Order: sequence, then C-alpha cells, then structure tokens
Amino acid sequence: MALVPRARRPAVIVAATVLAAVASSCGTPSPEAFLSQSDKALEDASSAVATTGTALDQLRFHKLPVPYGRVVVTEQEEALGSTQQSYTASQPPESEQAVYDSTSDLLEDASGLVTEARIAVQRGQRSTYARIRADLAEVGSQIAEAREEIATAEAAG
Repeated sequence: MALVPRARRPAVIVAATVLAAVASSCGTPSPEAFLSQSDKALEDASSAVATTGTALDQLRFHKLPVPYGRVVVTEQEEALGSTQQSYTASQPPESEQAVYDSTSDLLEDASGLVTEARIAVQRGQRSTYARIRADLAEVGSQIAEAREEIATAEAAG
C-alpha cells in the first residue's frame, strides 16, 4: 500500500469527499427504473425458485445424481442471495416504498426456502423435499402475482 505524502493528504480527502457526494446523489432511481429493477429481481428469484423446485423433484424420484443436485441447489442459493443483497441495498423512490417492501419480503421468503432446500439436500432429508417443493411453488405463485402488479404499474406509469 502506497502512503500519501502529508502535503497531498488534503487533496486526497477532498477528492474522496467529492466522489462520495457524487455517488450518493445517484442513489435514487426514477420510479420507472425502480419498477424495472424490482421486476428483474423478482424474475431472478422466480428462476431460482423454479430451478430449486425442479432439482428437488428430480432428487426425490432418483432422477438426478445427489452430488449434482447439491451443486444445483447451492448455486441457486448463491445467485438468489446476490440478487437479494443487491436489491435490498437499493434506495427506492418514496412513491415505490410499498413495491420495495413487498419485493424485499418475497426475496427473503424465496431465499429462506432455497436455503432450506440446500440444507435438506446436503443432509439427504428426502422426506422433506415434497413439503419444501410445495412451499417453493407457493412463493413462486406470489412472485408471479407481484410481477403482474409491477407490469400493470409500469403500463399505467
């Protein structure tokens, strides 16, 4: 790590402050952009939920090798975690707070179920796969409904 000479430290501090101010001023997207971002996060969650559900079905009926099933479910958990983290770190416009709250809740629910699936697969708890699969299907339906509501809001906006 290179040290900044004392004479240049004030310039470095000023530059860092300016960068921070510029970055923070770009924090709130337009309502339209935020709705699009919400839809994309839900689309990603829907994909992770569907893929995890399919993997559980295949594992339950011995149509997928367990090591591969573990990889599939773990990858879905990681992808969904990244989506959730990115989305919840965003700054919603005040007018879209309800969309932010409901989308965040759905991402949390989906993430929790995919994590539950990963744990069950790692432990070989086949008896829980059907219940987890049903729960994934339910959250998948809720995600689809939320995406329809966002599409309606986008069309009206």
